[in-house]
Amino acid sequence: MRVESQIVDDTIMVESVLSQGPGFVVIHADNAGSPGEVIGYAPVVDGENEDIAVTVDAAKVTPIVYPMLHTDTGVVGTYEFGEVAGEDLPQMADGKPLFFPILAKPGIIYTGGLDGDTLVVQDALIDTQGFLVIHADNAGAPGAVLGYAPLVKGLNHNVAVGLATDGRTETVFPMLHVDTGVMGQYEFGEVEGEDLPVKVGDNAVFGPLMPGSMDGMNH
Repeated sequence: MRVESQIVDDTIMVESVLSQGPGFVVIHADNAGSPGEVIGYAPVVDGENEDIAVTVDAAKVTPIVYPMLHTDTGVVGTYEFGEVAGEDLPQMADGKPLFFPILAKPGIIYTGGLDGDTLVVQDALIDTQGFLVIHADNAGAPGAVLGYAPLVKGLNHNVAVGLATDGRTETVFPMLHVDTGVMGQYEFGEVEGEDLPVKVGDNAVFGPLMPGSMDGMNH
């Protein structure tokens, strides 16, 4: 399943789906890092499907959403999972449902690993030029800046951020900032009003990340 990573109006475009029998592409909102409420779905036919437009409830779209592939085993064309027992179950691969996280609004997919002093974050989506800023942990909230990397407008894959040695913590907080001052120069906290955090609603876009074995960190 290949999916474009940003909502346009109230539609998420699914580029390609290979379905075992007729089914549905179901879009779930995020619920603490897992698929949550269903916010939209669209039917698919047996075999290869391309360019499927899934209409979603735009008011319920979270920065990260989860497309999931389901069967269509009940009334054909009617999504009945959760309403009719045993019908329209998720399609499985190796015993697991077929789904994965994508970014639908400005945000970050919080998976990454440390390669020496470089943290690689899987995906960052921003609607203008900006920065991915990595903060140390300060009692469960973003603390001192450990490093940052520039972002281009749109989806950025595998963003590599060099981290300072001093002050590292096991949990870090990636955060999105715009680039509104000198282009390419991170000025937040140094030049008033420049390079502010990206917000969705009233909330800055950040979250905790434990990149696994972060050897050599100061705790």
